[in-house]
Amino acid sequence: MDQHTGPLRVIRSYDPALDLDKVRDIAEYASTRDPALIPNLLTTGARPTWFHVLKATRKGCRYIRSGTDAGDCYERAFAVCVQRVEGAGGDTFTHPEPTGARAAPDAWLENFDEMDIQEVGSVALNHSFLARDLPRFFPRPDTSESALIALLYHRAGQTTASGPDSPDSSSEPADPLPDTPQP
Repeated sequence: MDQHTGPLRVIRSYDPALDLDKVRDIAEYASTRDPALIPNLLTTGARPTWFHVLKATRKGCRYIRSGTDAGDCYERAFAVCVQRVEGAGGDTFTHPEPTGARAAPDAWLENFDEMDIQEVGSVALNHSFLARDLPRFFPRPDTSESALIALLYHRAGQTTASGPDSPDSSSEPADPLPDTPQP
């Protein structure tokens, strides 16, 4: 199917199922949303949360553009374009009117974290507005960058806490990094 008109099946760039040792590959996936990259990014046996994103109709695009700022436009794009979400825990959420033309009600959006709405909404916006003759590219909103940095920071703390990184095993292990507060 044409990359510009067909539905996308995406995961978040900070999904817990991702293998953070592959951060460069994760960054490539986040900017291209190339589904061929996903199998190599997952931790063995892990299940990510999948978001099924349609391209907005003309009516949906007008609604998305009427947002007051980038964050509002991302939320509107999420509400219009995300048609189904398959959670890692088995939960599935289906858009009440899956057409790519109408926004889901706020009650449906309450099922998702703001960071997820912003990242996947930015993917939906770019998928809907990208010119057909351009290669697919998806810049990440600041909230996604912050989430990935927080995960890496937390992971560094876990690695440091599990043992010394230096070959000198006689030294005291470093104190673990503090947990990053969650929004």
